Amino acid sequence: ALFVQLRKKDEQLPFQPLFALLRRQNPDLFIITKASKIIATLLLRAVRYGTEADEVARDARLLFKWIAGNLRDPDARPELTQALLQALRIALRNQSLRVTFDGLDGLDLLSSLLRSQYHQIIYQSLFCIWLLSYNTKLAEGRFHKTTVIEKIVDTVRNVQREKVVRISVASLRNLATAGRPNCLLMIEAGFMKILPNLLMRKWGDEELEGNLEVLHEKLSDVLHELGSWDIYRSEILSGDLEWSLAHKSDRFWRENVSHFAENEFQLIGVLINIVQNSNNGLVLAVALHDLGQFVRYHPAGRNVLGAIPGAKLAIMGRLQHSDPEVQKQALMCIQKIMVTNYELLATAPSSTQ
Repeated sequence: ALFVQLRKKDEQLPFQPLFALLRRQNPDLFIITKASKIIATLLLRAVRYGTEADEVARDARLLFKWIAGNLRDPDARPELTQALLQALRIALRNQSLRVTFDGLDGLDLLSSLLRSQYHQIIYQSLFCIWLLSYNTKLAEGRFHKTTVIEKIVDTVRNVQREKVVRISVASLRNLATAGRPNCLLMIEAGFMKILPNLLMRKWGDEELEGNLEVLHEKLSDVLHELGSWDIYRSEILSGDLEWSLAHKSDRFWRENVSHFAENEFQLIGVLINIVQNSNNGLVLAVALHDLGQFVRYHPAGRNVLGAIPGAKLAIMGRLQHSDPEVQKQALMCIQKIMVTNYELLATAPSSTQ
């Protein structure tokens, strides 16, 4: 409290001398670690002891901008990155500071850090995200407008360390209870496909197991409310395609093909991207099949596909794939694009020769 009261005598105190240390040319890691943590701690004390909110926000923005500027290449200096994230963890204990941080695109910054090759950086970033998920305003109104939820699901899918899974699941649980839009993003990211394996694993943490159960219940309820189109759309957006009933149901295609026009044929673009970039035979086969069905059932299907640069070439390129099923679906897709009356073609036997 005495440090905070110094501002009444000199507005440069107590923060500016500490910021001056951070702004030195090539300051050593010890100075950065200590100075940033002290600033973060003093910000908490300033809030607690009644410093004007505008003054606290101003100093907090200085710290957050400095941290963000030094996290542009997080893996270049992992020790520095971890030190800065530790300071951020201190500051984000406060609700108002959480909002201030997000106002500087803080969620997007943390989302980008989840691509790090260092598990400790991923964990520290997730810890900060977890703290932010306790802010109702952010959990209900901001998270679903960013890529954070998708990146968390990807992290759970790819990183097996229990502490990383624990903090990821805790964050997702907070977000799932905050609103349906967050649940939809988790479903679209394919979390329901990895959740059964998580539930079957033996964890040494009862809280983690409880959070997984809550997520299973919440997401199952949302999934039950969704129509067949919503479920199909979520699967396509997740990129994790398999031969579920919708893909092979003529009734589904007749009743839902008009939905493909939503968001300027977004899902067709996603399917083309899968055909161009995926290395998974099953995913490729399903994507090629669905593009063919779109052409077959949508009155403007050929024109839409023809207007996408590289779409037809990508489909034709899959004729050379090593998987016979991919070859078959690519050939059938091309036939549907070229033949006006597919119903006549469908009566003839298919061939991959």
